[in-house]
Amino acid sequence: MKTLHKLLLFVLSLFVFNAQAQNLDMKFWKKNDSTLIAFGMITEQSLNAFKKEDLQNIKELIVTSSGGEVHAAAEIGLIIFERNIKVIVNDYCFSACANWIFLPAKQKALLSNAVLGFHADITSQFDLVRTELRISHGDPEKNLFLIGEKSAKSLFAKAGISPTIYREIASKTSFAPPSIIMSVKTEQGQVEEYELTGNEENDSTLYSKYEKAKVISYRWKGRIENAYWFPSKAELMAFNVSGIQEYYFPANIKEVENLEKNYGIHLVEGGSK
Repeated sequence: MKTLHKLLLFVLSLFVFNAQAQNLDMKFWKKNDSTLIAFGMITEQSLNAFKKEDLQNIKELIVTSSGGEVHAAAEIGLIIFERNIKVIVNDYCFSACANWIFLPAKQKALLSNAVLGFHADITSQFDLVRTELRISHGDPEKNLFLIGEKSAKSLFAKAGISPTIYREIASKTSFAPPSIIMSVKTEQGQVEEYELTGNEENDSTLYSKYEKAKVISYRWKGRIENAYWFPSKAELMAFNVSGIQEYYFPANIKEVENLEKNYGIHLVEGGSK
């Protein structure tokens, strides 16, 4: 179970380009009485730390993050949404940071030369986890990824954001839906492998076949491209994303190339045009 969780967290976390951020849980400190600064990877530890902060007078959160865990990011985003804390992106906000902290904030800003990056279609990951849990007899009520799904859907519903934005993210980043190869031992003692794809019909057939099998191991199959969607303000607004007060966007290809060089990524529609 831990192996699968780490693989899925990898998909949601953009720590391929920033060695410092990938090893740092998100930390918080006050710039002044009304402004909180956040830097690092979004984890359950980050969520616990954020909950301990005195947010009574906090009006702004300045964030730099490469992403992280769905549940933690969505819970932080919910607190930000309910307290009407303005989110200001400094440098970069990718993956879970973009999905669950920037998007639902009632007030938001992207500072000059900062990057907002969306990556992967996380809905396919939820389907994979549900199938894996059925076959390995895991408890969905204790799975942080599926707990995160509930938090994320609740947050988007409250913020009024269209969930179809995820299909757009998958399309823009040419993300190849990953799959997981599971090794199982059957009742007859034979070791067999099968592939979970997130396809309900395919995975249900496998579930029936291996319902009483013992899961031995997992291994990853698929590709993750180092390409991130940097949408324009208009593109975000098309998905009911509101409250954008300031939004830096590359004016030409030279600006795009500079951002790609600085962060070691590839920007696609609409940042590349």
